[in-house]
Amino acid sequence: MKNTLIIGIYVLWIIASYIISFTSQGMNSDNFTHLLIAGFLILQLISYPILKKISKQLSSKYFFILAGTIFAAIVEGFYMISNPVNKALIITTETSFVGIIGNYVIDLIFTIPVYIVVFFVIWHFINKYDYEIWQYLLLFGLAQALGDGLFFFISAPLALILIPYVMMNYHSMNLIPFLSVKDNISPNKSGIMKYLLPFISIIIIYFIAGFLINFIGSSIGLFI
Repeated sequence: MKNTLIIGIYVLWIIASYIISFTSQGMNSDNFTHLLIAGFLILQLISYPILKKISKQLSSKYFFILAGTIFAAIVEGFYMISNPVNKALIITTETSFVGIIGNYVIDLIFTIPVYIVVFFVIWHFINKYDYEIWQYLLLFGLAQALGDGLFFFISAPLALILIPYVMMNYHSMNLIPFLSVKDNISPNKSGIMKYLLPFISIIIIYFIAGFLINFIGSSIGLFI
C-alpha cells in the first residue's frame, strides 16, 4: 500500500514536471528527447514479463549490469539531438549519416564506461541493502540526476522542483533491471547508510567521470 501510494504521488509529480516543461518551452529538442525517454520506459514496462524471463536465463548480476548499460546506450542515443556528452557531438538535420554514426559512437566511448561503473556500484548496494521499490526509484534516480547535473542544479536550485523530469532519464535505465532481479537477491541490511552511501558514491563517480571526460575530450580535440 505504501509503495503504491508513494509511487502514485511521484508519478503525478513526473507528469506535472513534463506538463510545465512542455507548456513553457514547447516541443523543443530537449522536450522531444524526454518524450522519447518516457515512451522508452513505457515500452520497457509493457515488455517487463519478457525481460523478466530473459533475466532468469542469465546471472542476476550480469543481467542487471548488461540491461542497464544497453538501456543507457539507447537513452544516450535519444540525447544526441539535444544534449550529448559534449555539444560538439550534437546531431542536427544537417548532420550526415556518417556524422550521426560517428558522433554517437564517440559519445558511447566516453559514456558507457561510466554507466558500467555506476551499475556495478548500484548492484553492490542493492545486494547489501534492502530497498522497497519506491526507495530504489527515488534514491538512485535522484543520485544519478544530481550527479550528472550537479553544477546546473547548484546554479539553478529552483529547477529542483522539476527534477523528476530529469530523473526519468535514469528510471528508463535502471528501474526494469532492478525489478527483474529483485526477487533473486537477498540484501539483509537497512539503516540510514543505505541512503547516504549510494547517494554520495554515485555523485562522486559522476563528478570524477565528468572531469575526466571533458579533460580527455578537450585534450584530443574532440570537444568544444
